[in-house]
Amino acid sequence: MSRYRLVIEYDGTNYCGWQRQKNGVSVQEKVENAIYSAFGVQTVVTGSGRTDAGVHAAAQVAHFDAQLTIPPRKIREALNGYLPQDIKIVCSQAAKEDFHARFSAKQKTYQYTYYLSETERPLLSRYAARAKRPVNLSAMQAALQTVVGVHDFAAFSSTGSSVKDTVREIYAASLTYSPFSAASAKGDSAVGEPQAEVFNGTLTLTVTGNGFLYNMVRIIAGTLLAVGEGTLSASAFEQAFQGKKRTILGKTAPAAGLTLLSVVYEIK
Repeated sequence: MSRYRLVIEYDGTNYCGWQRQKNGVSVQEKVENAIYSAFGVQTVVTGSGRTDAGVHAAAQVAHFDAQLTIPPRKIREALNGYLPQDIKIVCSQAAKEDFHARFSAKQKTYQYTYYLSETERPLLSRYAARAKRPVNLSAMQAALQTVVGVHDFAAFSSTGSSVKDTVREIYAASLTYSPFSAASAKGDSAVGEPQAEVFNGTLTLTVTGNGFLYNMVRIIAGTLLAVGEGTLSASAFEQAFQGKKRTILGKTAPAAGLTLLSVVYEIK
């Protein structure tokens, strides 16, 4: 029996998440079905972690065990012939027998995207959440830096999580703003206004850490937005670390804005 490693890109809009579930179609199910269709093998595909319903992945890493005669690099092409357009294998290779997509991971990077606009933007809304008001970018960036480091993120997990150890380390966190072009922003009232506050553009949050709790990045994103809109204090994160209460923080941001960017297994 050999172990194989896959890197999978998917648009999570039409799926109930990565993991197989009884009440919906998952990405894991689609990949496992493709392996069976291509090779006649029933096997479990283990991902680096669960992504929730509607969440996307640019590079979800997974592994599976099987006895195949096809060269590992050719698995990608074989599986893609049986996968839908919104799920594709971008890389396939042989893996060491002790490689584990989840437990061998050293760090992960997630990206959360908001678009700031008075009107819905059809080309953005599938992969970004909409914010309807201008936000204070400086306040958001300052608040975000308090997340970096080793903290107890107990307050940053949605109810239902059974994880006992809630301490995680965030290695890096950044928030960038990109304005829309003048043409695409036309019609929104904030065009040309002084930019102590920003609007008519996208906000991209990028967070890298050694692990994340259930909905942790979406809670960080929702809290940052509340800080930017002025409905939460910039000290909300520090208060949450001390108080460990979910109610201190902002709303869980919508799933559509979240993408798993990368998973790293060897730190050089």
